[in-house]
Amino acid sequence: MQISPVSDAAIVETNKASSSIEDAECLNQKQKTEELRQERSEDSNDNHRKGLKPRLTWTKEMHQKFLDAIEILGNGNAVPKKIVEVMGVPRLSRENVASHLQKYRFMKQAEYFPRSRASDNARNMMQLRAINMMQLRAKQYCSSSDNSNTSEGGNHD
Repeated sequence: MQISPVSDAAIVETNKASSSIEDAECLNQKQKTEELRQERSEDSNDNHRKGLKPRLTWTKEMHQKFLDAIEILGNGNAVPKKIVEVMGVPRLSRENVASHLQKYRFMKQAEYFPRSRASDNARNMMQLRAINMMQLRAKQYCSSSDNSNTSEGGNHD
C-alpha cells in the first residue's frame, strides 16, 4: 500500500476547517451556557419574589403623616402598631413602619450626636492608651516570668 504525499497547503486547509469547527462548537457551547444561566437567573428571581410583598416607596406625603403620627403619639409612645393606626394609610404594614421608624430614629440620633474630628481624636487617643497599657503589661508579665524562671533554675552553691 502506498501513501500519497499530502501537500502543506492541504494540511493548513484541514487545520483551518477543524479549527473553525472547534470554534463553532465552542461558541455554541458558550451560547448554551449563557442561555442556561439566564434561565436559572429568571427562575431564581421568580422564586425569590414569590410570597414577598411589593417594596414600599415612602412618598413625602407618607413621611409627613409618619412625622405627624409621632408628634401626636409622643416620642415615647410612638410604636409601629400605633403609628400605622394613626397614619391610616391603606396596605401599610407594621413592618414597613417599623423599618422606617428605625431609620428615622437613627438619623435623629446622628443629628444630635454628630461625629467631629475632636471626638475622633479623643477616641483614637483612648485606643492608643489602651494599646500602650496592654504592651506594658505584656512586658511586665514577660519580665516577671523570666525572673521566676532564673531564680528557680539557678545554681545552688
